[in-house]
Amino acid sequence: MRGTVLPCLLVVAVVTVRLAGSLVIGQSKLDGGELGRTEQTRDDQDRADSARRGQGYGLASPWPAFKWDTVPLFWHAADANGPFNASTLNFIARFPLATIEKFQGQDVAPIGTGAEEKIVAAAKQIKERSADVKVLFYLNSIMDWDMYDLHTYCKEHSHDMWLYNENHQPVLIRNQTVFNVSSERVRQTWIAALLNASKSGYIDGAFVDRGAAPQSLPGVSAERMAIWKHGHDLHMSEIQAAMGPDKIVISNNQDYIDVNARMFERFFVNDFDKNSAYLDLVALMHEATYPHLAEVHGEPCTPVVFNASLTAYLVGAGQYAYYACTAGWSVQTGWMDWHAEYSKPLGEPLGAATTINDSAGFCGKSYHSHVAGTIKDIDRNGGFDRESPFWAALSKTAVGLGFNKPMLSRWIDDYWMRNPNEAKPIFGRRFASGTCVTLDFRNETPIPCIVWSDRSWTGSDACL
Repeated sequence: MRGTVLPCLLVVAVVTVRLAGSLVIGQSKLDGGELGRTEQTRDDQDRADSARRGQGYGLASPWPAFKWDTVPLFWHAADANGPFNASTLNFIARFPLATIEKFQGQDVAPIGTGAEEKIVAAAKQIKERSADVKVLFYLNSIMDWDMYDLHTYCKEHSHDMWLYNENHQPVLIRNQTVFNVSSERVRQTWIAALLNASKSGYIDGAFVDRGAAPQSLPGVSAERMAIWKHGHDLHMSEIQAAMGPDKIVISNNQDYIDVNARMFERFFVNDFDKNSAYLDLVALMHEATYPHLAEVHGEPCTPVVFNASLTAYLVGAGQYAYYACTAGWSVQTGWMDWHAEYSKPLGEPLGAATTINDSAGFCGKSYHSHVAGTIKDIDRNGGFDRESPFWAALSKTAVGLGFNKPMLSRWIDDYWMRNPNEAKPIFGRRFASGTCVTLDFRNETPIPCIVWSDRSWTGSDACL
């Protein structure tokens, strides 16, 4: 498995797996009347290896503005009704990073198509309002969404561009056809569409949806699925290499060491990949070690989700991790909302999160003081001593499960059920403003708590 985020004790093993050679595949018919072509050659491997050796690593320059003064935020939405109005543009200008979603201008001429031009036009609007906002172009790595001109081209060349099942029918996800990314031609056509948009001068990078390839697709054999997934891994590497190191490429819900950013689409609560809350938190803690930019998104933004996801974000976030909480991906689903917490002073973290014994005591009257060394800082083993029974068992199990994230999440949950007497952690973190954050995993549902510098608080009723 490529690029899976795991507790840091396992990172070396993960990197070894991902860099230790590539699957070299010859000719295989995959679509059209003969189920199509797979064009996996030694050139594919060399190209991906070249990307890994430097073109895709690290942080873009210049990177989006990042300050701890208040909660660092990002914006990601579309207005199907057409160009952004002045009020929306003024609001977007408050954010250092914005993605224009696929539905931008969908309901205006040309209706239901021309997404590329509409996204670039929206990016131009934002740049003219504030050149400081980094604007990203949305494109799905797997689903050939029908509002793009790219889809029109793929439809005209469907036997070459789409993935077909064993019954010679196009594979569908949410009623959308699927790119046959096992073909180099398909991957390069996809990248050409992105590069063409970038030539406008208004695009600072790409938001690549479906960064995590599915384990299976309807009507596709296991053998052909393995070929297609390998093509998707190459695709993600090639996107960053083609864009260059000075462009941001966000992979949704999946880490790649040669792609410089990722999103957690539904962080901590109702995780998109059904990861446990604990595994989501540990994954976020590791983003700054790659280094990666991270977008952390709570969804749907109910009070419970907002409290938990914001608290977990503040516990685990490093530099260049940005937060948002909404109910979807249009301007009508919460992207024009400004929570009171977003204006509260925060300040730089006074170190990494720590494991603590008592939430109330940690954020009590002495919350302004931070005595180094009194509480064990989390290191790369996610807050547990390397010799702890949980950590030793997790490390062994991760290898046995092939680093499968959903299976690891279930294993973590099951472990606590099988070992009820083993202490679960409480995490705590302080910020320069005096804001204090705790996250208590001792209950079945983690208890979040943020005590702001003005002594107001956000979180569960049980947190204080």
